[in-house]
Amino acid sequence: MKKYNCILLICICFLFFNGCVAVKSNLNPTNNKGGYKVAVIKKKIKQNPNELMIKGRVFDVKTGSTLNSETRLDIACSKIPASSKGEYTYKLTVVERNKFKLSKEDYFFIEAISLGYKTIRTDYLEFDDVNEVQIDFYLEEEDRPLINCEGVLDSYK
Repeated sequence: MKKYNCILLICICFLFFNGCVAVKSNLNPTNNKGGYKVAVIKKKIKQNPNELMIKGRVFDVKTGSTLNSETRLDIACSKIPASSKGEYTYKLTVVERNKFKLSKEDYFFIEAISLGYKTIRTDYLEFDDVNEVQIDFYLEEEDRPLINCEGVLDSYK
């Protein structure tokens, strides 16, 4: 009977520690406890080689629930608000002639910002021969107060 209790205890410990490590190991690290995941959805360039669809969701790293209030993403000089379900979509298109030009081969980063959470910035991203990418962000709750010295909430936008 002691043998079975010992084996059961070892299995429970193994599952507990393995579960905790698995959640953190999949995230690309940032300057806080949060992180992000990048997954290539489509690699075919037959549809439209001048477009890159970037989509994803924003989560609380501790609870795993989506963030649904005051969340935005800064992508290539654009400010993209997340939906009430914490989802966002951005289509990057190469524009020629006297307009803004950004090719899929250019380097850029994405910054996830949410009221009450620490900001996360990706490393510089580069996508070659990719049409669709999913980038999920996991934000850590802010531990500093939201009120500045004058007693007024800091502006978010």
